[in-house]
Amino acid sequence: VKTGGFDAYLERNRIDKNALIEQIKTDLTWQRVIGLQFSYRIQISDDEVDEMLAEIEQNKGKPENLISEIFLPFATAAAESDVANLANRLIQQIKSGAPFDAVARSFSQSPTAAIGGDLGWITVGQLDKTLDDAVQGITTGQISNAIRTQDGYYILLLRDRRIAAGLDKPKAETVVDLYQVHIPVPPGSPPDAVTARMQAGRNVAKHATNCDEMVLFGKESGSPLSGRLGHIKLVDLSPQLRLLIDGLPPKKPSPPMRTNDGVIILMICNQVQAPSEATRITDHRTHVQKRLLDEQLAHAARRYLRDLRRAAFVDIRL
Repeated sequence: VKTGGFDAYLERNRIDKNALIEQIKTDLTWQRVIGLQFSYRIQISDDEVDEMLAEIEQNKGKPENLISEIFLPFATAAAESDVANLANRLIQQIKSGAPFDAVARSFSQSPTAAIGGDLGWITVGQLDKTLDDAVQGITTGQISNAIRTQDGYYILLLRDRRIAAGLDKPKAETVVDLYQVHIPVPPGSPPDAVTARMQAGRNVAKHATNCDEMVLFGKESGSPLSGRLGHIKLVDLSPQLRLLIDGLPPKKPSPPMRTNDGVIILMICNQVQAPSEATRITDHRTHVQKRLLDEQLAHAARRYLRDLRRAAFVDIRL
């Protein structure tokens, strides 16, 4: 956003800046309160994580929806009408161009408000039936009408659809950080010139002991094609280049290879092995544990807010 652009956006959409700032402060305070009240009480067991992982794998091949939410709770019948009106006003603002994630951060009372209402990928049938039916009735990029539930109103945004892939099991792929020295051989060069360039390449392969020295040789070559090639998967290299560095240890130059426009020498500056199976499983478990914790915090926050409102005493003095 350009300087002053946010203020212009607020003015265009008739949003009071001070009120928005106060709303954000309130939401941040509420998130801290929920964290302090409940995060230490909620423990996610290994059995719960195992059950969720099994469910993810069972859902493989089933349709999923990428959903964002805005949740507006009400504690009493009297408050319901005001909340319904607020939900409809927010829907109109979003349809008029207000970003869904910004509105969610400012008004939603779900823990997902901190991340713009992002619920992530949800398997069809996983949500409450009322919410699930509403999602099935809209197309990608659309928002739902205000959806009444027992605890409040929801506004849902359908961001994308896909078929669930289950727990991904990628093959281990080695990634290399490559540096190339390119010695140009102009088209039509006589054989003795080509031989001289190959000898120059052998000289690089003989004397370069690290990537810094490869940089110096690259500058001496004067070719713009000399330089770092970046992090590349071995499987993405051409068969010729893959063969050239096959079994080559880091910091050791390859033999020179003749190409259409010159001679090249490669060096692996760094080699990174793809995450192991054990690391991949750990990452899955950590992600699932966080998801379960967020869900339980959301339920606890709604109960806590409902209890606070029911216990509140408002003293109106005239």
